[in-house]
Amino acid sequence: MKKFFYAFFVLFTTSSLAFAQTPESRITSNGEILRAWHNDFMSPEKLKSMSDNDLNFVLERSSLLLADIEKYGRQVKSDYVFKFFGIDAMNITQVKAWAENFQKLAKNELASRQSGNDPHKDFLALLKGDKLKIYQTEVIDDSVVFYDGNGKMLETPEDFAKAKYWIFPWTTYSGAIKIWKLQGYVFNSDMTLKQEFYVDGVGDRVPRTAWPKE
Repeated sequence: MKKFFYAFFVLFTTSSLAFAQTPESRITSNGEILRAWHNDFMSPEKLKSMSDNDLNFVLERSSLLLADIEKYGRQVKSDYVFKFFGIDAMNITQVKAWAENFQKLAKNELASRQSGNDPHKDFLALLKGDKLKIYQTEVIDDSVVFYDGNGKMLETPEDFAKAKYWIFPWTTYSGAIKIWKLQGYVFNSDMTLKQEFYVDGVGDRVPRTAWPKE
């Protein structure tokens, strides 16, 4: 599910490169792609649940951003402020530190996995049946972050095993109208899938009453 949104950022940014004439716009292009991953990298739990493919993608993009800064950074005006959606404004020095942090976190997480410290090991050992299959495809492969029926993020193996609901909240637009959505799965006590779950409504955030409750 998340891959669709990230693919959109890649397509949008790649198309925009043809129009990027200034040093500032060149640096902003790769920065906007990394911005889509900011919240995941700021959360240790979300970072550990990311797939190797996603980590390698972020590692590649952070390296490209740092290369742009190395090549064009001296041409950026000293008082220029970079503004990425949903993130505090940064100057060129702060953008460089931000990209270096992405690079470091991605490298460290990949190195940890290659050394045999698999962050999903305990989850795979505890889950079974449909929960195990969905965890492998949605969490490991697509880096989906699930919440239980009360709106609490699922973080530990026990959280995933106990939760009746695995729900992914997200927002989109229908024309100029913002829509919230809750989408996911409902499980039986033996971890088999009972049914898929979906509700939506108008607004920029999910109301507490929309969560189905555990």
